[in-house]
Amino acid sequence: MSFFQNRNQLATLLFLLLATLIAYILLLVLTQGNFTYAISAPYIHMTIAKYFIMDGILSVDGETYSSATSAPLWMMLLSPFYKLLGAKLFVYFSAFLNLFFQVLTILLAFKIVERFTSQKLHYAYGILLILGTPFITLTLGGAEHSLQIFLIVWFIYYLIPYLQDKKRSSDKWKLLLLAPFIVFVRYEDIAFIVAVAMALAFYFREWRFSLLLIASSLIFVAIFAFWSSVILGIDPVPTSIIAKTTVNQLSFMEKFLANLRQPHIVVLLTLNFAIFIKTLRGIEGFSLALFGTKVSDSKKSILLILSTIFIMTLIAHLLFARLGWMFRYEAYLVTFGLLNIIIYQHLFPLQKKWFLAVLAFILLGLAKQIAYSPIYASFSAKKIYEQKIQTAKFVKEYYTASHLTTDNIGSIPYFSDVKVFDIHGLTNPEIITLKKKNIYTDKIKKELILKKNNEMIIAYSSRFKDEKIEGYTKIVDWRVTNRLHPSDSVVSLYSRDDKVDEYYKKIKLFSEKELPKNVEIIWSRR
Repeated sequence: MSFFQNRNQLATLLFLLLATLIAYILLLVLTQGNFTYAISAPYIHMTIAKYFIMDGILSVDGETYSSATSAPLWMMLLSPFYKLLGAKLFVYFSAFLNLFFQVLTILLAFKIVERFTSQKLHYAYGILLILGTPFITLTLGGAEHSLQIFLIVWFIYYLIPYLQDKKRSSDKWKLLLLAPFIVFVRYEDIAFIVAVAMALAFYFREWRFSLLLIASSLIFVAIFAFWSSVILGIDPVPTSIIAKTTVNQLSFMEKFLANLRQPHIVVLLTLNFAIFIKTLRGIEGFSLALFGTKVSDSKKSILLILSTIFIMTLIAHLLFARLGWMFRYEAYLVTFGLLNIIIYQHLFPLQKKWFLAVLAFILLGLAKQIAYSPIYASFSAKKIYEQKIQTAKFVKEYYTASHLTTDNIGSIPYFSDVKVFDIHGLTNPEIITLKKKNIYTDKIKKELILKKNNEMIIAYSSRFKDEKIEGYTKIVDWRVTNRLHPSDSVVSLYSRDDKVDEYYKKIKLFSEKELPKNVEIIWSRR
């Protein structure tokens, strides 16, 4: 049946398009009509695509080989379109892809429910998936997470019929083919694949297929690691992953307990654990499974397995991965967890009073995703526009040197041809090594800056414990006021001492003519 003949699907997709449009109207109002992403990640991906296609180098600074993204599949998917669309149109492509994969995910979710429960999914559940994940916020963010969700839901789409009939070799091959793409889009997805493999091994004694599934999932990662280390001579693991792990000082258990307190995690874990218990009790003879009895292929058994996979994946994510930053890191878990709950409700409907209680529990737990995150993302885009886009415009129009010291490794190298020295260390192997050793101090940072001797430094003021930098003069601070996104509110612009007069005039001209009026200008030199 075409989705145009399914009113519930059509209503859900129309809601997605309308809600996304409204969010972009708010965003454009806040950014004075300028299309902007809510985070830096898409600009970093676009910069990598730019250098990869135009110069044949895997890089962000345009000179040093580095794998600065933990989503290599997303980068490779984007890259060819840089050449096809050109730099101006390519800016919009990440948002388009997010919306495209969200549409596919919704269509798959409707098919999964109808195929497994023989009932059509009501549009209210589809809207819950959209708002709870939250899809609109992911589109405003413009990163790879919508593709991640689509691939995992697609995997579940083939996993369910395989669980119903393990003699279907076609579904087995589809799972094996999808697994490497899932891990290659985000490395932490190996937890999901391992959870699937463990569930198959435990419940069905599918040891051989389980090991094959894990091995298959690592194929692209292994090839990329070989290419990175042997051919390019860089770290086999993306530098962005290494850089992020160096800043986490919490133990695994401390991190787990901190993450576990989040309301949406409490809701998803509680309800999926309830599904696990309810289906576990409903399977006749399950107590013998530990001693070799195979679990049956009933629908309760499949829900038991899906909830098991979700719980194991969630626990692994809470231990090793990140939460937050517009809920994008755990978005795939929200979709997966909600899908399990929706399937259970269709197979074993709750009494009205219990249904309303569970719905209220879900809405309260996901309140930030549903009501707050799109607004937060719009204001985050406003901040990106007032800081990172403005510094990129200044560099493009007024900066005459070929190299720049900065922590803005996304928009500055994308919108200009300037080569950047990344003081934050997301792409710089030397700085990442120093961070690993926990010796990347303010003093060493400034020594590296002095060694590079670039004409300007443009960075968040928070990057420096002491604003004084030998050989440089701070000319100005650009301060933004953003109550929803108050961190890193100040960008500092420094000039090398022999260029102070020149860049003071240029910064003053740009500040008066082009800088948004609500950006506060605090001069350090007049």
